[in-house]
Amino acid sequence: KNLFEKNNSNKIIFFKNNFKKIDTFLLSFNTYNIARLLLKKKLMNNENFNYTVNLNQKKIPFNLGNSDQDEIISARLLTENKKNKYLKFLKKNLRENFRKSHNLASNFDSKIIFVYLPSAYSAFGFENTYFENNKIKNLLFKFSSIQQNIFGEICDELKLNCYNTIQDFLKFNENSNTPSHFPYNLH
Repeated sequence: KNLFEKNNSNKIIFFKNNFKKIDTFLLSFNTYNIARLLLKKKLMNNENFNYTVNLNQKKIPFNLGNSDQDEIISARLLTENKKNKYLKFLKKNLRENFRKSHNLASNFDSKIIFVYLPSAYSAFGFENTYFENNKIKNLLFKFSSIQQNIFGEICDELKLNCYNTIQDFLKFNENSNTPSHFPYNLH
């Protein structure tokens, strides 16, 4: 409501005037999703991304559908690429998306809090997560660490309001009988 009042015009004019800003954000988001689909097609075979978490002495199987295979590809691209073009690509695009989102919110006297939400394995911690393939475990935890560092670096650089929820999830899962994430969907 405030967006339209500030603009002092009707909704159609608002969207017409701001379509480029909204479209840029959606284009970036869609580009990311298309890249994910292309990465999925590159998989020759499914990796074993199944694991179990220890939640208060109770073993719970996770990733029952062996999904999010593209996360393994992204992890390899980010951690094993010597020239690390993927790291530069990720930082550049994330920085730009955060900056544009922040600027758009600021234009309407709004504030954004950027929140880092981890995949399930990170939310339970390295010590409480038992992958059937330890190479995948080490790769994904390294990937998670790099992603968190990128998130923090961009937030600090752009002086954004950011919050990394990893420690909150670790604490929750340490003291809860109910897992923070669904066993089938890792997010």
